[in-house]
Amino acid sequence: MDNIIERISLLLLQNNMTAKELTQLLKISKTAVSEWKSGKLKPSTEALIGISQIFNVSLDWLLTGKSQASNISFSGSVTGSNTVVQGGNSANITVQNNDTPKQEISKQATELIKIFEDLDARSQMKLFSTALELESQNSKK
Repeated sequence: MDNIIERISLLLLQNNMTAKELTQLLKISKTAVSEWKSGKLKPSTEALIGISQIFNVSLDWLLTGKSQASNISFSGSVTGSNTVVQGGNSANITVQNNDTPKQEISKQATELIKIFEDLDARSQMKLFSTALELESQNSKK
């Protein structure tokens, strides 16, 4: 695959998403993708970052076609200097803060994570948006 536009087209195809749907998620002009394809315009940095987040691909892969990572494992400080998150695809996820006892994430939360990971990018974005709306509503109460 030679260029960014081909990789964006591939992501759209793989995720059964239209260019129009992508432009709506990115909040850009409805004609942006067709202008990219025709060479009239190039995707902005903000659009590329948004595309990488929507489709869960690295900017490196999007720009060069190299180094696409499907899963990222991590362990270390996440929120604050003493919080450690550990886990993997099939393992339980554990959150530990040195100031509080070790806590395992509930079975419901673990199941929700598994469901989220099985969704295509468009469905993940919808679920994420819904979660943010619910969080916002709860914080207002």
